[in-house]
Amino acid sequence: GMACVGRTKECTIVPSNHYGPIPGVPVGATWKFRVQVSEAGVHRPHVGGIHGRSNDGAYSLVLAGGFEDEVDRGDEFTYTGSGGRDLSGNKRIGEHSFD
Repeated sequence: GMACVGRTKECTIVPSNHYGPIPGVPVGATWKFRVQVSEAGVHRPHVGGIHGRSNDGAYSLVLAGGFEDEVDRGDEFTYTGSGGRDLSGNKRIGEHSFD
């Protein structure tokens, strides 16, 4: 499907390790396809729910509703993890890791 289609453009507005607001992207903006979020520089990875580095922290998170215990209240959320997925479907197959 479109979720895994390749990027057609690269964000040049901010670096990939950017923290904070992105010029031209209002709070609450939505996109139809995840690749568009990457192109806008909001969340660079096409698949991973967390974008960051262990020594820097997280630059962005995507709440995709793939886990039953994930909760999004608008101004706060519970994020249950990233990884451990069978990418050919939507089934959790392993433990989550910070590696």
